Amino acid sequence: KAERVAFIYRPQHLISGAGEAAKQLQWRLLDRVTASHVQVINPSPYHVRLAGVWVAGDLVLTDGLLAPFSSLELPLARYIQGPQAPIEFAVNDDHGLSSERLHVDAGF
Repeated sequence: KAERVAFIYRPQHLISGAGEAAKQLQWRLLDRVTASHVQVINPSPYHVRLAGVWVAGDLVLTDGLLAPFSSLELPLARYIQGPQAPIEFAVNDDHGLSSERLHVDAGF
């Protein structure tokens, strides 16, 4: 079985604060012609490794890397009715350990 190892280099001025990057993620629902999507925006200068994303109870991502100051759109398993949806997500820290699930609500 092959294993992946992440190599993380941070400039000296970015040493502290990486652990708070997951709490800064911004989530919003997007309405597309064929389906709903959720967009996650990383406004921080840190890479965030997503270990899982669940929207309204459905797993929509098992592993992903969100670059600094970037965003990612994830298609949803089903169309979201209503103005908001509950989102749970987990991230991997610099040592590869997965966090507890964090909870947010995303709206259109």
